[in-house]
Amino acid sequence: SKGATNLTMDGANSTFAGTITSGDIIGSSADLTLSHSGGPSVYLRRDDTSTETNNSLGAIYFQSDDPTNGTYNTGPYIEAKAGANWGSSSYPGYLVFNTRDTSGGHTAALTLNKDASATFAGTIGATNFSGSSSGTNTGDQTLPTDFVSAANGGTFAGSVEITGNLTLSDG
Repeated sequence: SKGATNLTMDGANSTFAGTITSGDIIGSSADLTLSHSGGPSVYLRRDDTSTETNNSLGAIYFQSDDPTNGTYNTGPYIEAKAGANWGSSSYPGYLVFNTRDTSGGHTAALTLNKDASATFAGTIGATNFSGSSSGTNTGDQTLPTDFVSAANGGTFAGSVEITGNLTLSDG
């Protein structure tokens, strides 16, 4: 609108007020919509010619405004990291799903490793493992063998809590 500042760029911060419409990208207020007939993509890029083991490749942070001081605080976040030094045609990586407790500390709750294994921290509750009921199962539980199979790279750094019997089956 006339006289209103809709775009501000000061080198460190950029703000935009209004609506962006450019082909497949639509941004309005706090919503961003990407659409494309072939399926949209989002690229988070590290601008570095020497990506090394455990370097951050990008992250998605979930934040909320603290009502007492007007600042945004990070709750959980998802981070992608280099799984080893990157080289020609070799780009290993892994994902870390971080949670935050009430004292403000972040914890890697789930890591999807470069070898396609998963590492869980904490407790894995016995809910809906058999897929036949909802809520917390307190009777016998049935899990497919690949749920905790070492051959499939399953790593649990914590405990699996099940009240009753645990049965592993292959189907």
